[in-house]
Parts: sequence; C-alpha cells; structure tokens
Amino acid sequence: MTLCSKTSLLVYYFQYNNRVTVTKDTNLGELVKSYPQAGPLLLEYGLHCVGCFANTYDSIEMGARVHGMTDEEVEEMIGRVNDLISEGAAA
Repeated sequence: MTLCSKTSLLVYYFQYNNRVTVTKDTNLGELVKSYPQAGPLLLEYGLHCVGCFANTYDSIEMGARVHGMTDEEVEEMIGRVNDLISEGAAA
C-alpha cells in the first residue's frame, strides 16, 4: 500500500474497535469499492453518481449536494450506510 492510499484511508474513514465509520467526507468511489453493498442504498437516496466516473473525486457530501440533499438526508443516509457495513462485519 502506498503512502497516498494509506493517507486516503485515514482521510475517508476512521476505524475504531474494528468498526469502520463512514463520514460525509468519505470518497464515494472508495466506499463502493470497499463495500459494494452500499451502492444500492446510495442509489435509493438518488446518489446515482455511485456508478459515475466522478465518484472517484466526490465525497458523499459533495455528491449529495449536487443531488440537492439536505443535511438531515445526508446524515440519515450515512447512518444507514454505517449500519449496513456493521451488519456485514458481524455476519
């Protein structure tokens, strides 16, 4: 793993007690690559950029803003993504 990718992982999500926490700053492309099960959930919220070339550049917040999502919608979506990832880790 290169220094750049290690830094990216630190910037995009934090790991605490073996739990990955996705934040509004998480890169969409990294998220979907690492946790493909998050893709359909993001699509439910209208974040069609999960399949777009721009997902390698956009954070969750940036993508959500482009699609007109409110702060509350973003927080709800992030919470559901974290729950989904946690459920997968527990399985």
